[in-house]
Amino acid sequence: MADAQGSENQYIIGQEVSYKGKVCTVIAEYTRTICIEYIDFPFQEEEEFPYQREIVLKDEAAS
Repeated sequence: MADAQGSENQYIIGQEVSYKGKVCTVIAEYTRTICIEYIDFPFQEEEEFPYQREIVLKDEAAS
């Protein structure tokens, strides 16, 4: 099972990606999602970005 997931990896831990116009770092990758951490957190837009880390669909993040 670990080999199957390993062959699907699209991201590298520590890779910078963009999500909602903000620069983030990939901290974990799962089958259909990645866990990202915003680099310059906190932002002025507290309501839109309440957390430093988020789980997002792979298709939503731009590398």
